[in-house]
Amino acid sequence: MSKQTPNHQGPAVSTATSATDKVSLREVTASTVRAVTDLRVAPEQEDYVASNAVSIAQAYFHREAWFRSIHTESDLVGFVMLSDSTLLTPAPAPAQLSLWRFMIDHRYQRAGFGRKALELLVAHARTRPGIDAIHTSYVAGPHGPMEFYLSFGFRHTGEIKPNGEVPLSLRWHSTPTSLDFPITGTGALSSAVRALGYGRFAEVAEAVRALPYSRVRDTEKCLAVLDEQKGTCSSKHRFLAALVHECGYTDVKLMLGLYEMSEKNTPGVGGVLEAAGIDAIPEAHCYLTYQGRRFDFTGLAPGCTSPFDTLIEERTVSPSEVTSVKAAFHGGALAKWARSRHVDLEHAWKIREECVRLLANTTPGKNA
Repeated sequence: MSKQTPNHQGPAVSTATSATDKVSLREVTASTVRAVTDLRVAPEQEDYVASNAVSIAQAYFHREAWFRSIHTESDLVGFVMLSDSTLLTPAPAPAQLSLWRFMIDHRYQRAGFGRKALELLVAHARTRPGIDAIHTSYVAGPHGPMEFYLSFGFRHTGEIKPNGEVPLSLRWHSTPTSLDFPITGTGALSSAVRALGYGRFAEVAEAVRALPYSRVRDTEKCLAVLDEQKGTCSSKHRFLAALVHECGYTDVKLMLGLYEMSEKNTPGVGGVLEAAGIDAIPEAHCYLTYQGRRFDFTGLAPGCTSPFDTLIEERTVSPSEVTSVKAAFHGGALAKWARSRHVDLEHAWKIREECVRLLANTTPGKNA
């Protein structure tokens, strides 16, 4: 695909953004599209990537296009677009996913943001049905991205496209179907679950999933879900993440996502939303990821679609921070949503809280 990628080896630029900042992928909205189209690569890289304005315009004529802006905690730094055949109806076989466009603004190159964004893209790709690789191609040249992709793990396919572009692929093994480890930690959490007779993480996770959906009273205590025999997505996954980390499995990540909550993906809230005259409302959600797959042990009844189908943004968070970070993250998102729809923020929170109230104390069962 022509003009695909910028060089990630351009001159270093001093900015207010640190390479230690967390990187996230976010939907491009009416309020951010102008800033996204204003992003620029270095002049010597312009022959290697199309403008973001062209990319976004193309996306609206290609149902397989999936695009996001790339952000640090404080800055908009880049843009990415995938071609994902699983978005087509009917989806062709075999499924294929390609990195169509990928750019980091010249002010933020050589700071590690491209690599972090690519890690998020790989994690996303590994959740797509039937996808076991990401394909891309580059235009050969002195300012091309070949070295960046090869250093990440992409490999040449041995082909050359008719337009002269050089194909690359990044393949992975099949994703795990379950999340399971022996409980080998020596800390308080491991000791507590072993005292209850659990020897493996999968047993604990299913027990936690089956607990009623309800807020714990002690929001600062990881063991509150066991002590109080209940929990929400935050308290359940905070406990599970802290447990696996205590056992040394730090590659299991606690995630904080923002999705559009509706009756389709969260059965039971439709009446509240309909009464408010809306189809969906932003909701923060916690879950785990491991080797590119998301694991949700909240225990709510499944809908006809998944919350992950309407995921707007996601980021990693530590178990110790999740309570405060989630409140700020969700509050900011809901305030932005309310402003865009001229809805009073207090009223928006009341709608959301009524949805949570209706979900409280539900126990759909082990396989939900």
